[in-house]
Amino acid sequence: MNPSYQVNGVLTADERLKWLAVLTLTDASGAVVGTRAVLVHLDVDNTNVRLMRVAGIGFGTAGNISVSVASTMNVCAAPCDRWVEKGSDMFYVGGDGVTPSPTFSLVDHQPSVSMKVKAGGAGQRIAGYMLIYVGATGLASGAMLGILSLAIGSSVGSPTFTDTLGTIGLVSAIVGAVLLAIGIPTFITAATDLSFEKLGKPGDPSKLPAAKTDSI
Repeated sequence: MNPSYQVNGVLTADERLKWLAVLTLTDASGAVVGTRAVLVHLDVDNTNVRLMRVAGIGFGTAGNISVSVASTMNVCAAPCDRWVEKGSDMFYVGGDGVTPSPTFSLVDHQPSVSMKVKAGGAGQRIAGYMLIYVGATGLASGAMLGILSLAIGSSVGSPTFTDTLGTIGLVSAIVGAVLLAIGIPTFITAATDLSFEKLGKPGDPSKLPAAKTDSI
């Protein structure tokens, strides 16, 4: 790999000009394979939003059950506006009461990026999951009771019993279908949506926001 260098000027909040050297590693074809830091701005609709780093993932087994545990680190709270090291690591957006986003890398967004975050509610996500679970269970149970009532009715069952069984099955299936119809969009709309926009180009500090000057 051949190292190449680029220097970005950043005007900080106290109007002192600061410079940050960004180390970019490229392979023989010139493709970027890593980066030192990325300037991150979070444009959010929920002040609880935080940028999180996946520090590591551990795997284990307990009998026939496989278990994976992710270790995470808090990087910054919205609006962030700081240089984030190791942009090639995996990150996600989360926070108190916020549905975690899918993981992503910052390496493709160097030297600076604005992340527009539409935060989903974790409580709504859980409610949607429960509605889907209960609805699917009710629908399946209702279908089984309906089939059972038909089987009994065609053999030696009494009409009253089979009619009651069939009615219970029908009601269970209808209620389950209604809960599913509510739960699925509730679950989907509770997702956290992200969009990325580059803030500037190397050598164009005028498009970069004021950034915290934490050492890297």
